[in-house]
Amino acid sequence: MDPQDRIQIGVVGKPHGVRGGFYLDGSVDTPALVAGLEVFVGPATFTLASRGGTDKRPLLMFNEISSKEAIAALRGENAYAARGDLTPLGEGEWFADDLIGLSVVDKDGRAIGRVTRMNNLPSADVLEVAAADGGQLLVPMIRDAIIAIEPGGSGVTVDAEFLGVG
Repeated sequence: MDPQDRIQIGVVGKPHGVRGGFYLDGSVDTPALVAGLEVFVGPATFTLASRGGTDKRPLLMFNEISSKEAIAALRGENAYAARGDLTPLGEGEWFADDLIGLSVVDKDGRAIGRVTRMNNLPSADVLEVAAADGGQLLVPMIRDAIIAIEPGGSGVTVDAEFLGVG
């Protein structure tokens, strides 16, 4: 599978139990976490055996791993799934991976910076932006801050006045 077709679904977290269970930290698509889902961690491909826990803190097990030690070796690694295996997105929704690298401009088209990461915070998702002036800007994913998102076009257009930049 082409790595471009993979979307990060979380990070291998703390092992749970002695049979290779683990928490998936930062899970972004809990409904897609069903038995049989192929999950890519590093160069390896695993098959999801089961999911427990909660939607905010899913507890997973892979068919191919049966010990606490084996899953502990993967702790901190990013976990990916094929884009086509994930829950379809609605209008106005994007995968974080599709936003990374987009240019960020104000409503007049002036460069503000480039998206480097997206953080899932309790109150709102936040785009980390490497600012054109060398600094860093945090842009909350709220209507007051973001005017438009066009992954195939102009990138992210923000309200610079609302953000206090420019």
